Amino acid sequence: MHTIDHVYIKWMALEKLKLYIEICPGEICGIGFVSKGEGIPVIENLFLVHQEASLWETKLDTGALFNLLEDAINDGLDPWQIRVWWHSHAIWDLSWSETDESTIDSFPVDWLISIVGNKRGEYMVRIDWREPVRRTINDVKLVGIGERDFDMNYLRKEVMRDIDKKVLYIYPHDGRYETLWWG
Repeated sequence: MHTIDHVYIKWMALEKLKLYIEICPGEICGIGFVSKGEGIPVIENLFLVHQEASLWETKLDTGALFNLLEDAINDGLDPWQIRVWWHSHAIWDLSWSETDESTIDSFPVDWLISIVGNKRGEYMVRIDWREPVRRTINDVKLVGIGERDFDMNYLRKEVMRDIDKKVLYIYPHDGRYETLWWG
C-alpha cells in the first residue's frame, strides 16, 4: 500500500455512507470493515456505533465500540478488518480537524482509511500508516464496485432505523437530547 490513489468500496456500503450523511441532521460517524485482499483495500461494509451527535460534533460511545468488536468476533469476522473510520461534517466544508486527527491517531491499528463527507456529496479520503514510519496519503478516491442489485428504499429504511437506534441527537438551540424517529 505505498502508492495507492484509490480504495474500492462495495456499492451498498457507499450508498449507506451517503444515506447516513444525508439523513442525520448533524454530524454522524461509524466504522467499516475492509477485506484482507492484497493490493488495493476493499471496504466491505460500514456500521454505526452508539453515539451522541449534534450539528458540530459526534462522540462515540467507546463501550459500544467494544461491544461491536465483540459481536463481530462472535460472528466470525476478523477484528483486523476494522480499518475504516468515517464521519460527516454535516453542512460544513471538508477538512481534517484537530479532533479528526486525534481520532485517527487513537485507532489501535497499523493502518487506517478515514473518510469525511458532507451533505453536498463531497468526500475526502486518506490512508494513514504507523509502521514502519508514520505517514499519510491524502486525496484518495472512493471507487464503487460489486453488485448494485439491492433495494434502495429498503436500505434507506434500514439506515433510518439504525440512526434512530444508535444516535442520540443534541439539539443546539436548547441542549435537548432525543433519538430521531421518522415513523
